[in-house]
Amino acid sequence: MGRLTALVMGTLVTVLVFLALAQPLLLEVLGPQALLATYAGAAVAAGATAYVLVRRASAALTSRRDSVSESANDDKSPESSVDDDLVERELQQLGEK
Repeated sequence: MGRLTALVMGTLVTVLVFLALAQPLLLEVLGPQALLATYAGAAVAAGATAYVLVRRASAALTSRRDSVSESANDDKSPESSVDDDLVERELQQLGEK
């Protein structure tokens, strides 16, 4: 797990534990408005976690796609080389005209 993922997950757990433990006291002392900042913190931490996870998944899928396309390019069939030769000849003929 990367440092950013660990930081975001730690922040999310911290905010959620704070919300669970401090909710009764915050409600008694400051009223329901005090919970708004706590809920906002939980939402930001959850959003950051989702962002990090989506970026990691996207990077993993991109690297997997690149490795598949590279292996596909290594296996040239005889038909594709024949087509390439024909295209080269046609381009040379067009260049001569």
